[in-house]
Amino acid sequence: MHTLKIIKSSILRPSQEPGWEELFPKALRARTPRIWRMARVAADKLVSGCAVRPQSLISATALGALDETKSFFDGLFSDGFGSPKNFIASVHNSMAGKIALDLKIGGPNLTVCDSHNSFASAIVIASILSNSDFPALLLIIDEKTELLDEVIPNLSDTCKKHLTPHWEEAAVAFLLDRNPGNEQPCLSAVGPLIVNEPDSQETCTAMAASSGVPHLSIAPLHETSGSFIKPAIHAYDLANSSLRGNYAICSYSPSAGAAAAVILCM
Repeated sequence: MHTLKIIKSSILRPSQEPGWEELFPKALRARTPRIWRMARVAADKLVSGCAVRPQSLISATALGALDETKSFFDGLFSDGFGSPKNFIASVHNSMAGKIALDLKIGGPNLTVCDSHNSFASAIVIASILSNSDFPALLLIIDEKTELLDEVIPNLSDTCKKHLTPHWEEAAVAFLLDRNPGNEQPCLSAVGPLIVNEPDSQETCTAMAASSGVPHLSIAPLHETSGSFIKPAIHAYDLANSSLRGNYAICSYSPSAGAAAAVILCM
């Protein structure tokens, strides 16, 4: 398990920032998917005023541009063909590609789609990058759409436990570097590992303990994995609080039947 130092972090919470779209270039709004705009604003917040620039980009999203995917299939079923614009936007890694072009990030560009465990999986991938690929921009994004609001009541009881009706959408960004010593705050991750849902909390606790980090504070899984984006929001809130200590932020994906643990040391 490799540990990464947090240089800086930022977040966009649309529900708490009603004027956030004003931060995105007006001329580009109409032709840029909303989730792309969310990701770009979070990334801009991160790099603004930062003395170092990211050399690589790892993005994590469970669903990608869901509205664009729906629009593509709507066209496919109604007219027999889907819009190329909707198709390009619906491809999960196209969002990270556009941001890398805009921010002139020339190193590795990877997108992780691992449901609730996307944040943990992205940290694992970032940790195996070459030294020359740092600092690395880690960008976690998921959007709440009307379609999801319609789907949630029809989910299984297990899925409803991990995707609550009032979950908060967000774009969370971390600028990460190799950790040369014991500098803090820092991130690492364990998993994901396949696990039976009834045993997910016990497994997450065991996974966190296997990290070797002492005196870990482990929150109940329902507090840290109530949505796809919740693990990243929880990590951001802790990293930017006055709290100090070592924390395990666990996640469980009903669709994958797998659990993971992000370790945050401050």
